Amino acid sequence: MKVMRSRLIRELRRAVVTAALIWIPAPVYAQAPAPPASSPAAVPAISPEFRTKLHRLFDLMGVSDVMAQAIDSQIKIMRPSLIATPGLTPEFADEFLKRFRERILSGSEITETLEESYAGAFTPGEVDGIIAFYESPVGRKVREVQPKMMESVGAQMAVVGRRLGREIAEQVAKDHPEYLKAAPAASPQP
Repeated sequence: MKVMRSRLIRELRRAVVTAALIWIPAPVYAQAPAPPASSPAAVPAISPEFRTKLHRLFDLMGVSDVMAQAIDSQIKIMRPSLIATPGLTPEFADEFLKRFRERILSGSEITETLEESYAGAFTPGEVDGIIAFYESPVGRKVREVQPKMMESVGAQMAVVGRRLGREIAEQVAKDHPEYLKAAPAASPQP
């Protein structure tokens, strides 16, 4: 049970990290200064006015839609792993993933995390500038095309990743045959 719980926690972390880091629209990354190497406690209190600006920005960025898309993508990845976990049935996996999706998307943890991250990285004036970008024709186009672009890039990267993985595995096997396990001997037929 402890191994199963550990695996579930790993899968959940992967889902949240992917959702929070990979799927947030790229223009924000391009504008963001490096985050300070400090603890969350170092983030100053967020004023109600700044919080309202941040929520306006999140709406313009389509964060809710992006998060739902990211969670749904992770669920597709997580389901086979959960089903393959000894002691878990497909029904458990489906119910777990349904509740996970509902809780992530309806809970405040992601919103609070985004608020703290943005408040720690941007001033209210900088958030005004990002809002102005997303309200511009180019910003609206970014929001419109980005989900399809991310989907396309993700599919292309999966192809590249499989090719690179195969090439690297072949090279490691060639360079270090001692790393390979011997295939189990076939048992004789009676």
